[in-house]
This record gives sequence, structure tokens and C-alpha cells, in this order.
Amino acid sequence: MKTKDTKSKNTVREPLTVIIPTYNEEKNIEAALKNVHFADEVLVIDSESTDQTVAIAKKYKARVLSRKFDNFSKQKNFAIDKAQYDKIFLLDADERLTDALIQELQFTLSQEDMQDAYWIKRRNFIGQKEVKYSGWQHDKVIRLFDRRKARYDGRLVHEEIQCDGSIGMLKEPLLHYTYENAHDFSQRMHLYAKLRAKELYKVGKKPDAFKYLLKGGFRFIRHYFIKFGFLDGSAGLLIARKSAEMMWQRHLALKNIYQKQTQNLSEALLILNSGKSLLYPTDTVWGIGCDATDEKAVAGIYKLKNRTESKSLVILVDSFEMLADYVEAIPESVRPYLAQSEKPTSVIYSKAKNLASNVIAEDGSIAIRIVQHPVIAELITSFGKPIVSTSANISGAPTPKNFEDISTQLKTSVDYILHLPTDRGKQTSSRIVKLTDTGEFEIIRA
Repeated sequence: MKTKDTKSKNTVREPLTVIIPTYNEEKNIEAALKNVHFADEVLVIDSESTDQTVAIAKKYKARVLSRKFDNFSKQKNFAIDKAQYDKIFLLDADERLTDALIQELQFTLSQEDMQDAYWIKRRNFIGQKEVKYSGWQHDKVIRLFDRRKARYDGRLVHEEIQCDGSIGMLKEPLLHYTYENAHDFSQRMHLYAKLRAKELYKVGKKPDAFKYLLKGGFRFIRHYFIKFGFLDGSAGLLIARKSAEMMWQRHLALKNIYQKQTQNLSEALLILNSGKSLLYPTDTVWGIGCDATDEKAVAGIYKLKNRTESKSLVILVDSFEMLADYVEAIPESVRPYLAQSEKPTSVIYSKAKNLASNVIAEDGSIAIRIVQHPVIAELITSFGKPIVSTSANISGAPTPKNFEDISTQLKTSVDYILHLPTDRGKQTSSRIVKLTDTGEFEIIRA
């Protein structure tokens, strides 16, 4: 499909969807919508704004989608999937296209040899003052792209487009009115610090006050001196100071995450020791669990799932050492098989021991997985015993891919929900294999 282009000499061009992410952008959204009058579709992806953002967007006939914010990448990728057209331009509400850039976009969209994505330089402003140095002088972003070849990379903050194709560069810059004032700058840096702390937590980084103080000092020197921030006057000093402060805020946010994790694990440990049920994230899907050696607790899990006890359950251990306490023998082939497995794998062992009788299959076998989720492994180590892991759904219902998919009935029926500050997205169930008498692994569930 081609669209007539009345703004340039070319008569047809590719249709374009402009996506504008918003949260309480009533001060910016009207100007942004007027700015993209040339678009074939304007799609506003709103993070449940509490001001007049949505009302203003609807006034200008934009298509509005509302989605609870989790991170920038997911929010934008969600909108990209919902767009009517394959050619996408992503515009933040505080950005503006110049007339020259609009003309260049129109021309680019009319070309047969159009690239799959395009870098666009940005001119950045604090208030009405343009920042020409301070490390911002070479700022560029990919904003025009073909969604069949490009997606945001999944980072929680400072997300970028990953393009599996050709990338060009537009000549005209995008105007970016980043922050209204110092207060607005501080609020944004605080949000970025918290999101970055979650990313650091996911890869196992620990809070370190001395390291982050050093990093903060270097940030100031880099922005103010090395990147010539002093030439930007008060704006340059603000950027250098807030960039340094953000490093300390990141440390505090990371420290807070670990403190909450410790508290949540302590509460989960009490639940397990009391023979109660636990809803928790695993290295696969969300699971319901309990003490795998407690028959009464296991019976409670079957009741929660409305499942007969004739069907055995998977259990989790933290190591091969713990595994050895609950099966008669570990075949030598298991270690190398699990080492090369690309996904979490539960192995059915022929002879179980020291477990609740109702967690074991009628033939005496048991499915056990050495859990790969580091926090759940820590919980099991502290507990000192294996725990049950069965998908968090009523028997016969679809397996939930994330926490939001879990039924309210289950969430309110379990004794405790273990929340961890990780963003794992949609997950799949583990592979289940059985070791045959010939020493080969039979795949029960891929």
C-alpha cells in the first residue's frame, strides 16, 4: 500500500504509523500530535496517565492504547506490534520534528531503496537552552524503522532499537526538550536509577558504596570537564551534578532491592517451615510449592490445583549434593546431559527416597530439577530440603506465562506470594526427560 504525499515532489510513499509513548504528558502531547499531522496513523501508548493526556490525544483523533508501565522496551514493543503499518516513527512527547525533518521523512518513505532503519541526530534542550556540549553533542537515536526488522532491545532504561537489517542516517535533526528544569531533571534521573538498579540486580551485581561514590565523581569530571560541560554554563553544571548524583541513587536503589529480597526470602522460609503453600517465580514458569517432604503440605497443593494425587509433581533441589539425598542413584550420564541442556530440565529418576509419599509416582519415580534461578536456589539452600514446583494454574487450565496470567483464585488461595524484583517476561515450562534402561534420555516434554 502506498499513500499520496502532498508535501513533496514524490506522489506516493509508504504509509507511516507514528507511536508516542506517554505518561502524564498533558503539557506536551498536544504539540506533539500537531507535529505529526502528516502520519497515516498516530498511536499513543499511555502508561495509565492520571492527567488529561488521554483526553487530549482522543481530541486529536489519535488511537490510544493503555498499558500499565513495566519498562520502556516492553511498552514500546507492545505498541509496535499493535501498529497498523510496518513503517514506524517513534516520537517521545517532548520531541519535535522540524519542517525540514518532516520533508526528509516524506522523501525517505517514498524511496524504493529505503533502509530498514535510520539514525537521527538530536539537538537537546533544558528548558529553552540548547545543550551543545556536556556529552550530549553527539546524541543520535533510531526512530524511523521497519518493524519487520527492528525491535527495542529489552533494556529497562536507555533502551535502543536492535535492527536486523540495513541502517541509514537522516540529515535533519530531531529537537528534544529533555527537561523543563532542575526538578524535572532530578525526578527523571531518580526513575532511571531505579530501573538501572533492577538491571544490575538481574545480572547479580551487588551494592558497593565506595565503587558508586567513585563512579559518581568520575561522572562529574567526564561531563563537566572531559566533555566540555563548562561551556554550557549552568546547564552543563546541572548535567554533571545530576549525573554524579544518579550513581549514588543507583547504589541506594540496588541496596533497597537486596534488602527487600532478604525480607521476602525470610518470610517465604517461614511459610515453608510451617507446612504452608508458596506462589513463587522459578527458572521456568511461576510455580506453586511447599515442603516436598511434608505429606500434608503436598496434599494442600493438590487441593489448590484441583488435581488428583495419582499424578506426581516436580520438585526442586539446589544442587547435585541435595539431589543425592532424595534418589537412590544418580546415573553418571545425568551431569553431562544437564550441562549441555539449553533450557531448564527436570529428570525423572527411578527410585525416590526421603520424600512425601504423595509427591512420588506410583512406580516410585520422581521428577527433580536442579533449579537455575539463583534466588530460589538460595531459598532451597536455607530451607535445607527440596520444594514442590508445579505450574500456577488450576488443573486443566492453560499454564500462565507470567504473573499477570495467574488466576485471582490461586493468588488469593496460596499462603504467601514471593515477589522478586526481576523482570523475566514470558516463560515456558521445563523440559522433562526420563532415563531409559538402555541409558538414553527419553524426552517426555520438550
